[in-house]
Amino acid sequence: MLEDKKIFKLTKVLNIISNSITSAFNGDIWVEAEISSISSPSSGHKYFDLIEHDSNNRIKAKIKANLWKNGVNKIFSKFKSSTNEDLKSGITVLLKIRPSFHNQYGLSFTIQDIEPNYTLGLMEKKLIEIRKRLTDEGIFDKNKLITPPFEYNKIAVISPSEAAGLKDFKIEMDILEKNNLISVDYFSSIFQGETANKSITKNLIEINNSNEKYDAIVIIRGGGSKIDLHYVNEYDIAQQICISKFPVIVGIGHEIDKSLLDEIANSSLGTPSKVAEFIFQKIINNTKKVEEFIKSINKVSTSILHKEEMKIFNVENKIKSNSLMVINDIEDVIRKIDNKINNKIIYLLNDIENKINKNKNNIFNLISNRFKDIENKVELYYITILSIGPKKTLDRGYSLTYNKNNKIISSIKDIKIDEELTIHLKDGKLKTKVIK
Repeated sequence: MLEDKKIFKLTKVLNIISNSITSAFNGDIWVEAEISSISSPSSGHKYFDLIEHDSNNRIKAKIKANLWKNGVNKIFSKFKSSTNEDLKSGITVLLKIRPSFHNQYGLSFTIQDIEPNYTLGLMEKKLIEIRKRLTDEGIFDKNKLITPPFEYNKIAVISPSEAAGLKDFKIEMDILEKNNLISVDYFSSIFQGETANKSITKNLIEINNSNEKYDAIVIIRGGGSKIDLHYVNEYDIAQQICISKFPVIVGIGHEIDKSLLDEIANSSLGTPSKVAEFIFQKIINNTKKVEEFIKSINKVSTSILHKEEMKIFNVENKIKSNSLMVINDIEDVIRKIDNKINNKIIYLLNDIENKINKNKNNIFNLISNRFKDIENKVELYYITILSIGPKKTLDRGYSLTYNKNNKIISSIKDIKIDEELTIHLKDGKLKTKVIK
């Protein structure tokens, strides 16, 4: 059955592929790709990994490209002279390449040239798209419209942890913090590479979702090239700045080239040192204003106090001059009232005394009669009590029965069988024993 199969040698197949690639492209071609990595072996050559992402940021194509030693200086110098930046990973470039297929090493690209302006153009196109999206969402100027604070008491700072600009910034802030003039919270972020967007966005969200009441968010990074700006020119970062509830101050190290952040932030001050100077001077100037205000208040208050003291002095003199007259008048009134009260009291006492004298005899007679009546009733009660005593009871023919405890028996229930009892009669006593 093998005679029915068309069999090719591997070399022939690979030669066909190589010839197809050569004839298909007919020489050098321009290719747009993102640099994923660049390796630099001791040979002096440069080896690139080129990639392309889909709309979901997933890699959909990848290939290696070679830049031979004799072309390294030409390509790198050309790119840096136009962009002021070295070729590095994360940058989308337009490369002139020569595709080739080697029977042992497979498909590869050899870099022949580069077009730096294409990279800059892509960045500008990206900026235009982000600006339009923010404008369509109605948030492009939202942070700019926030009224800047009168004073910076507490700020949040987003910056690379090892940035030179951060060190300069902290020198100024440390002075203010030591004097309790400001409180600074630092949030470390990555500002270069593919993770910059996610890192900065995460910190912006964290700051805005915190319960801290910041007067501003400061975004700083010292130095860098124009190409470096594309790492922060991302929609996610821009959106979070636009919708931030705190005003954002930007100082990412560029005097001439501006980033999208400079366009949408509440304030753009160029460099970290200028941001630090702005905040420092704001606080110092406000402190001076407060001192001047206090001096002005002291001056005004001293003048007012002096005037009030004079008024009080004049009033006091008037009071003193009139007090004697007032006191005399009051004493006269008191004397008159006192006389009236005394007269009234004497009248009332005399009236009471007359009424007492008038009724004294009647009261005495009433009391005497009452006592006589009570005396008669007591005497009657006494006679009655005597007539009903034990002796009188015996005289009338009755007897009294006592138990051995000398208690009078008044009920048969109080008597027990064989108990001895004593019966008292008018003319003597007799003892008896209960049988039944």
